[in-house]
Amino acid sequence: LSLVNTKYNILPDNLAVKFGARTSLKTKIQLAIILLILFTFLIIGAITGIYFKNLIEANQTIKHKEETISISNNIRSDIQNFADDEYARTFLSSKLKDLSFIHDKDLSLYDQNGQLISSTSSSMVSMRIPYSLWFASNHRNKQIYNVVNDQKEFFPIYLNEARPLAFVGIEHKSYNASAGNILDFLSTILNAYIFLFLIAGSIAITIANSITQPLTILAEISMLAFFLFR
Repeated sequence: LSLVNTKYNILPDNLAVKFGARTSLKTKIQLAIILLILFTFLIIGAITGIYFKNLIEANQTIKHKEETISISNNIRSDIQNFADDEYARTFLSSKLKDLSFIHDKDLSLYDQNGQLISSTSSSMVSMRIPYSLWFASNHRNKQIYNVVNDQKEFFPIYLNEARPLAFVGIEHKSYNASAGNILDFLSTILNAYIFLFLIAGSIAITIANSITQPLTILAEISMLAFFLFR
């Protein structure tokens, strides 16, 4: 604003915020206060943005974990009365589309060796599960969940044996609605910050005028006295 007003003189004389060879004390005070306020708002805005970004990611992680546990419990309840691993895998393969529809997730089924059997996903699917999951689940660790990234997760399915009979891959969806609500809230905060910045700028100009006006009067009196008694 100071640069524009210096070049085009768009502000009234009482708001003569300009850069020049001899910038007035009033202008320096105004700029100092406005820059301090602007810096404070930028810091607050950055902290607010980082906080809500972390909040969205944490909520998505919790939601994904709850959905994975729900799918896992659903599958285990469906096959708990089966005695044969091969029959259970065949059953799960035939019911995979139904499970995908119920939970609104793209699912992939893998055999006991981690090889892909079937999938409901239209995108490219991993042909094998991560080796770390296969190794851990085959060493009696029945609680392991392997998160490849924020959108994909694998877990083993057990029946009566110590080793898993199959593995299931889940493709999670990002919650754009929740993120959109957060972004709307941030936009509202940004508008409030702009409004507060304008108010703070007006206060800064008023304070600068109140500080420099007595000094201006004193300078004028001094100049008048100088000419009278010269």
